[in-house]
Amino acid sequence: MQRSYETQGMYGRSGDKPAKTLAIGGKLRTARDRRGYTLREASGATKISAAYLDALEQNDLTKLPAPIFVRGFLRSYCQFLHIDPAPLVLEYEMVTGAATHNNVDTTLFEPKTGGEKIARMLGNLLNSLTYRP
Repeated sequence: MQRSYETQGMYGRSGDKPAKTLAIGGKLRTARDRRGYTLREASGATKISAAYLDALEQNDLTKLPAPIFVRGFLRSYCQFLHIDPAPLVLEYEMVTGAATHNNVDTTLFEPKTGGEKIARMLGNLLNSLTYRP
């Protein structure tokens, strides 16, 4: 069965659902324009490629690297532009579904049975008793 539409996913690949809209680009461009910087000047000051800064301002996720780098680019660019990076990084993560360390499922590391819990507690106890810095 063929789909009647294709969408751009987080990395510019075809997806099954329509992509959500990313709106951070306009905010970045407006802030840069207010400060009177060109993309080249912003690139030189932040050490971020002008092509990546342009892709951020154009909301073009297909031209951006992995999400971990994009989050760093957003933080650096926002600091350069004197705007709070937190809302823009959060919007990027929500729209793209980019996972952060806060989204790690810790239940994978929790003991499943009573015996495993006891073994972990004993191991922690022994480690604390034998550890010498």
